[in-house]
Amino acid sequence: MKAIIVPAMSGPKIVDFEMGESYNLIQSTVGGHFDCISINSLGADVWIHDEGKLIGLPVNALATTLWLHEYGMSDVLAGDVLITGGVDNEGATLGLTEEEAETIIETMYSMNNAIMIKFVLAESMRMEESFA
Repeated sequence: MKAIIVPAMSGPKIVDFEMGESYNLIQSTVGGHFDCISINSLGADVWIHDEGKLIGLPVNALATTLWLHEYGMSDVLAGDVLITGGVDNEGATLGLTEEEAETIIETMYSMNNAIMIKFVLAESMRMEESFA
């Protein structure tokens, strides 16, 4: 099964894991106790450190794009995250297919680019107004 590790300070990477290994993978990736955020539109779960913002982990801009995609501009994700599939009928964590993982990564990058374009346009308009 596949998952995506999205470090807060670098790009995502696809990793393999076996059924029954998800707990250790999640905990080692996020660095402690964790919470799960469902991104239903992509059939994915995003695993985050449950106190990431409280303990000062850096904002994970790329992973935050998934939050924005699903819930709008209402929060940010902090620290390294792990992205898996949903769960089966017994509550076991499911992996992603290679195609699903690539789609999620493409979604993060395309949303990140759109956000940057909006920021640059807004900033350039602000600068033009300040020179007027």
